[in-house]
Amino acid sequence: MPLTNEQVTESFKIIGKLIFLSEIPGPQITAFRKAAMGLVDQIVTGDADEFDYHSKIAIPMTTAVSTVNASLGEVPGSARGSIESYLSKFVAPLLGMASGTLATTVIDELIGSGLGIHTVLLNGEFDSYFNSTWGKQLPTAEAGNETIDDSWVTSDVV
Repeated sequence: MPLTNEQVTESFKIIGKLIFLSEIPGPQITAFRKAAMGLVDQIVTGDADEFDYHSKIAIPMTTAVSTVNASLGEVPGSARGSIESYLSKFVAPLLGMASGTLATTVIDELIGSGLGIHTVLLNGEFDSYFNSTWGKQLPTAEAGNETIDDSWVTSDVV
């Protein structure tokens, strides 16, 4: 059974926020690494007198950055898992499928009938994510004709 317009909108707004969260860590990890290396470069010039700076300032800070980066690195996988769980446990029953149906099967059903007239922006955020993550091509439209707005991914609150 196809989703109502309201169900499509609500579902893709939730999925959009999860995609948004999955994309934040990459640039943050790079920024943290760059800043930490800048700290090391600033402190370490080869002078033996700088040993205390290095051991008491640079090492603890770069260790903290490493810990944060490791946590941030887990966010994309967690976001994907959350999307798959959402599709499996919440969207599947709306489509007349059993709760727990594989997410890829739910996506196939969404593409086949669940989205109805709804489309995403060709080469946009949703299109790219579904294609790169699951190899699934959502119904697409050219800019200005899509009904599922990419701002649902690129904005933190819709």
